Amino acid sequence: MSAAANAGALPVLVAYHIPQRDCGSYSAGGAQSTEAYRAWIDNFAAGIGDRPAAVVLEPDAVAGLDCLNAADQQRRYELLRYAVDALKSRPQAAVYVDGGHSGWHS
Repeated sequence: MSAAANAGALPVLVAYHIPQRDCGSYSAGGAQSTEAYRAWIDNFAAGIGDRPAAVVLEPDAVAGLDCLNAADQQRRYELLRYAVDALKSRPQAAVYVDGGHSGWHS
């Protein structure tokens, strides 16, 4: 954030740590629990502070819902909602929720 501000640039950040990320495929990983993710996204948002930033939120998280059971899908939606709220609490943050690409799902 500081380097971007010093350069007069807009940082573009990617938040990519949601539980069951990529359903265990190429980008497997993510937080181990709901609580861990909430703490992580709160720290991510705090790091932005009052500076301008563009955030790509959890690439593939929406398009990748089909590998999760109903309870895990609901948890993912709740965590995405939580993340959007946390990031939008930063006065100069713009948040993009990735929906996948047209060749993945119709």
